[in-house]
Amino acid sequence: MIQISTPLSLAKQNSSQFAISGNKQKHTGWMPVMKLGNAVLLDTTLDLNDSLILKWKTVGNKPIQQFILKTKMIKPLIAGFRINEYFDSMTQGQKIRVLKRKKALPKGFIALKSDSIEIKAGGILELKLKPYPLLTDTIIYYRIVSKNESLILPWRSGSHVLTLPELQADNNYILELKYPNQSETSRYFLIHKPFWYQLTWVQWVMGISLLTALLVSVRWYYRRKIRLISAQRQRLEEQLTTIQSQLNPHFIFNALSSIEGLVSTGENKLANEYLTTFSMIMRETLKNTDKMLISLKEEIALLEKYISIEELRFGFNCTIKIDPDIRPDEIQVPPMLAQPLIENAVKHGAAADGILIVAIDKNENDMVITVTNNKADHKTDPQTAGGYGLTFTQQRLKHFSTLNPQTPISFSFIEHESTVEARLTFTNWFA
Repeated sequence: MIQISTPLSLAKQNSSQFAISGNKQKHTGWMPVMKLGNAVLLDTTLDLNDSLILKWKTVGNKPIQQFILKTKMIKPLIAGFRINEYFDSMTQGQKIRVLKRKKALPKGFIALKSDSIEIKAGGILELKLKPYPLLTDTIIYYRIVSKNESLILPWRSGSHVLTLPELQADNNYILELKYPNQSETSRYFLIHKPFWYQLTWVQWVMGISLLTALLVSVRWYYRRKIRLISAQRQRLEEQLTTIQSQLNPHFIFNALSSIEGLVSTGENKLANEYLTTFSMIMRETLKNTDKMLISLKEEIALLEKYISIEELRFGFNCTIKIDPDIRPDEIQVPPMLAQPLIENAVKHGAAADGILIVAIDKNENDMVITVTNNKADHKTDPQTAGGYGLTFTQQRLKHFSTLNPQTPISFSFIEHESTVEARLTFTNWFA
């Protein structure tokens, strides 16, 4: 806004005239000065790039004075800054009023000599703008954009003291300032430094440390799990070996009883044959005491020896059938697993001039060993008729299946009209 009055030296001159024009438009024509006295000649505003011309002349058109007024581009400039530890909105208004009255930079402010400001991590930036005459109370507009020009903070109005608590650490910003009704702006680059934990090398170290800790934890967890599984497996194997060793005395007791029976009846020749075959079985059995598995070929040889001594004693016929798709020397089974089933079949059926059939078949991925004997005349519960031998067998199967959940072995009895089947199913044995 601009106001123009008559100069005192010309106010009483009857011979002077004046005219005002601006932006190629005439505001007043030539008018005598005496008619206006000391009154205001013009009260108007000038926008950017506007001009105003005031001319004085005599009645005889002789120029006396000429004034040319033209607006000048003025952009807000930052005089200095300081970094505060915290932002207190309660005292912000009072602080602005105090700082506006001081022309020099207040204590704690740093004079800005470039277009960039570095802010320590977590600091609050406070700015003091350069004051211009007649513009100390003018509103300042400011906004903040990112370094790729995306808007962070829209245009806001402020004063010649600005506080920017919105800035976040580890970011770069651009601060734009302007006066009202202006399109040109002042631009400043604000570099907000990162906290120590935001530094790239610190993040790399932390990431590598966390990854190392994770790998160590996972390794420790799996090693501990493997140790526990190994310890559990070892305990189960020891229990399985114990059960297997308990089965041997039971077998020896039954064999000695058979030998005693042959001797007492005077069948010394049969007793000698029995004893010879029995000693061979015992050597193989003792050799396999610590073995969890032996080949099916070895198992069949042991069963044949055992069946032969039982045939000497009871005089029955036995047939062993092997599926042609099975290769006994390539398959492993627990030692003497089928012996208690054969012993039970002889005791409850085959001994009385009966039959005994041992079949080893392949059923898709499973191997099945079936021991079939004729049914006894007296009523017998198949589940409990086997005594200690079958009890130990069931315990062996339970421990073996726990150790080998993918290839368990199950045991079942199937009773028909004239025969009884004891069956061992080796699940996924050919998978």
